[in-house]
Formats: sequence, C-alpha cells, structure tokens
Amino acid sequence: MKVIFFTKAGLGNQIQQTEGYEAICLKYGPTDIAMGEYRKGICGYMTALAESKGATVTPVNQQHKPLWWNEKNYQGAISLTRVPYRDIPVLYQNTVPHAGNEVAFYNQIFESGLGLIKPTLPMNWRRIRGDKFTDPESYDVLIGNGGINNFNYIRKRYQRYPEIVKGLKDCKIASVGLPDEYVYPCKDLTGIGIDQTFDLISKCKLFITNDSGLYHFACAVGVQTISLFCAGTVQKNYNPAFHKTATIFTPTLECYPCQEHNWCLSRNWLTCDQWRCGSYEPTQIIRAAEDALAGKPWNGVRKASMPDYKIMPISGAPDLGRGIGRQRKEEREIVDIPLATAGGIMVKPLDWRTIPDDQIKNLNKVGNDITVEINNGPKWIYINGA
Repeated sequence: MKVIFFTKAGLGNQIQQTEGYEAICLKYGPTDIAMGEYRKGICGYMTALAESKGATVTPVNQQHKPLWWNEKNYQGAISLTRVPYRDIPVLYQNTVPHAGNEVAFYNQIFESGLGLIKPTLPMNWRRIRGDKFTDPESYDVLIGNGGINNFNYIRKRYQRYPEIVKGLKDCKIASVGLPDEYVYPCKDLTGIGIDQTFDLISKCKLFITNDSGLYHFACAVGVQTISLFCAGTVQKNYNPAFHKTATIFTPTLECYPCQEHNWCLSRNWLTCDQWRCGSYEPTQIIRAAEDALAGKPWNGVRKASMPDYKIMPISGAPDLGRGIGRQRKEEREIVDIPLATAGGIMVKPLDWRTIPDDQIKNLNKVGNDITVEINNGPKWIYINGA
C-alpha cells in the first residue's frame, strides 16, 4: 500500500514527528511526505529523513494548497494538517492539540488504530545522512542561541551566554545556528547550513541552547542537552519520553510562562517590556554543564535562580525590525556589562553588542555608563557595576 504523509510546522515540530514517520515507513514502506515550507531550507530535516527511507518530500505553499497531483497513485493519506487530499483516501488525520504538548500531539498517531509500532530513540543521524554525513570536527560544547528571528520570538533567547562561555574556559566551544545567532566569544560556526549543523551537534559532547528546533534535534539523536527556557513553556515544548537527555532550566518568576499551553502567545508575551526571563543566573548552568561533561547529567526540569536586582519598567520595548542581529566583535569594543539598575533606570537584559548596526542611532560611553539609543525606540542604559 503506497501512502503519503502530510505535515507542516517548524523545525522542532518536524523532529518531534520522527517516531511517527519511522513507524509509518516500518508498516507501509518508503512513505513520501507533503509538507508546508515556511522558509527556505525548512524542509531539510524531513528531506534527509525521507531520503534515508528511499522516499521524497514535496513542499506545499503557505496556504497549504497542494502543488502536486496523484501521479504516483497513492492509496492512502496520513495527515497532521488540513491539506486537501483530492481523491486519496484518508487513513488518519489529527489536527487537534493534545493537552498542549507537542510530542503528545504527534504521538497520538500510535493510538490511531493503524497498528503502528513505536520505534526507540535515539535515532542514528549518521545512518540517516549516509554518504552525505560530513564527519565534522568534534567539540566539547556547542551553543545555539536559536529562535524564530522576529521581535515576538527573540524573547526565547537567553541573554547571558557569554558568561557561560567564560565559565567553561577549558572547553572546546563553538557557536552554531543562523548568522545572527552567534554567541561571543565562541568559535563562529554559524551560517554553515542546517544539515552540516546537525552533523556537528550529533558529534558534540554537550549542546547548550534555548527552547529551539536544535534543542529537539539534539535530544532526538541522544546528545546531552541543556535547554534554557525563557518565555517558552515546558508543558508545550518538553516531554520526558522524548527529551530524555535534556536538562531544562526555567525562570523563577511569577509571570512565567507567558506562552500559553494552547500553542498561542499570551497578552503578557506580546506586551512585556522587561524580558527578565532571559537573564537568570548562569552559574548553575555552568555547574550543570561541567557535570554533564563528566558523565553526571542533571536530566529533568529545574528552576533557575534569578539575579538579585530589581528591574524597573520602561515605556515599551524598541522596534528591532527583524530581531537581534549578529554581534560584531571585530568592529566594536567589548565591554563586560553585568545587569543592574541605578537611580530607578532600567537596565535591559540585552547585550548592546547584539543590536544590528543599522538599528543603533547613538552609542556613547561615559566612564562606566553606556547609553544606546535605538532607531524608533527608547534609550537603553547599561551600567558597568551595580
């Protein structure tokens, strides 16, 4: 029986569908995939997975209108989306979130009556990639400061990675992800492409990241992972059965989480101008990393300690256009700026070095005080010392 699998979603969601897709191929043989392609390259993971089975991926557009026809004589469709199937019989369709948890939602396919056998993680990424595996250099620690690059989702990024890097000074560390996600002062391996990034992560000893697609990948391939949740919710984006190798940190804040369990963004997420959730203490993360590298991971969910300063509100967060840009370490003086407040002025939990050059109107340093004025936004004042 020739079957086609319909799906859509971001990178993390694709990875969480691995078990279901593997089970479908085990029952029906090589299964082609039709999926929504939200941005260039987003199908890369599913393409590698399908090709390892001798199958193909057919992208569909953002309106989820099929760009293909039943020329391969599919005898059945299995779907996690609402794409119309024309004349193909629907064997299973699931579009209703399950308890707000993504992994649980995708794993409902094992309760579908199709008789699928759930595979065992971790998966062998080297086998999936086959001859395309690049066998890259191994690293002790890789850091991925990922997240969809727009103003609403950059708040999923942890703001104090440079302190973690300095705390792990004896480790071989590199930064991966998109070019604007580079973490100073790591070796820069950003922008090398998603497949090569997967290859790197599959060989590292420890992956440190925030709630991102690469976090899900590292867990799927069995790499020890420390994931720093900021605004994102654990209930939605963590499942102990899937994320077995993950140590999760969450902020200790009364407003956490501001991402709703129904996969939507809350009013607090959309209006918050403080972003305290991305600035919790790095010392405990460094300890967890050292233990993980020594073979004693902390796997599970832990509350993070918050810094002992009070953050005062300001009048709205600035407009950063497409989000926080790449740190230009070669063009700017690097200054250690701990988070603090003085005189009732808020010190924003963002490193001024990450702001794109074309977004900075003025940047002045007087003594230990640094003032950054952003185009179409307020002044953010940083003070070197409490």
